[in-house]
Amino acid sequence: MDQRQQREQIQRVRLGHSGARAYYDQQRARGVNHHAALRHLSNRLVGILHGRLNTATRYDEDHAWPSAKDQQSTAAA
Repeated sequence: MDQRQQREQIQRVRLGHSGARAYYDQQRARGVNHHAALRHLSNRLVGILHGRLNTATRYDEDHAWPSAKDQQSTAAA
């Protein structure tokens, strides 16, 4: 598998995740171009991985990618 195929596969995996897809779409809605939005998403994924490794906890999708509704209720509190 060449580098282009690897990048495409990684992108499909990233964007196939509902929380990751929502994050990417949110970046695009803010006017961020495709490549920058992927960089933002990659940075977020690295942050999630770093947090899981530091706390020795398992990945939890609901915690890693809170929904917009959850974010609004937290902001209102």
